[in-house]
Amino acid sequence: MVHRGFNRSGHDIFNFYLINANTVGTYEGCDNRMKSLKSGIYPGGFASCFVPFTTYSREELMRTKIHRSCNKNAIMVTDRAGDACAALIMQDGWEMKKDYPVW
Repeated sequence: MVHRGFNRSGHDIFNFYLINANTVGTYEGCDNRMKSLKSGIYPGGFASCFVPFTTYSREELMRTKIHRSCNKNAIMVTDRAGDACAALIMQDGWEMKKDYPVW
């Protein structure tokens, strides 16, 4: 077994964010995913435009084109690839499926 270390986002660190929908602004060029945003706790944080990862499909969460997606080759912001993994686990019924990204 290969030891891959501890404290890695998407493996043993998962982010959750508390959102107040009344204070979320709008951003030029962002899609309509923000219109349905409600106050609450969101797993996995946000992609570009501060859109919660819970608004993305499973396939989108694993793609590399989304900032901080659940993919080792994701576009990273301050070395934070894997932030979307909490949303992916939530969509998968709170389990890590066979195709869960491991890096």
